[in-house]
Amino acid sequence: MSSTIPPDKTSKPPAPGTPAGTARDAELVEVRVFHNLTAAEQGRYPCEYMPGDRAVQVFATPAPRTAGHLAVCEAIWRLLNVGDDPAFTVTPDPRAVAYRNRGNRAMSTGDLVCIGSGTWYAAARAGFTPVTAVPLLVTEQQPGTAPYEGTDLP
Repeated sequence: MSSTIPPDKTSKPPAPGTPAGTARDAELVEVRVFHNLTAAEQGRYPCEYMPGDRAVQVFATPAPRTAGHLAVCEAIWRLLNVGDDPAFTVTPDPRAVAYRNRGNRAMSTGDLVCIGSGTWYAAARAGFTPVTAVPLLVTEQQPGTAPYEGTDLP
């Protein structure tokens, strides 16, 4: 199964001195993942996203700018749910391994993906749904949720 998320070698930062705005930068868009804290705290099951929910960023990686947003969301779901597990992938993705090593849980319904500067999607019972009301962003650490600190590369 191919992924729309670039392999680890293309997700590393550019070499020092590489000017911003290079062709490589123009080809990629940042994808950020947020755990929904409110849904689980309130015991809402399924834990679907609702406007005003608190969310903490737990992951970021580049994706091809031309990739379809829903395909990117699905690839992120797979990466963060089974990308570290040798039972599901020939070679575990170092980003997924680092994500899990920081103590993060798998993505779940109600968690969010932000593509670029503000196109939001929430994980639903099946697939992802567009989000028009941005969550309340926080930096709380909780069991299974470790705030992102800038890299998931070893």
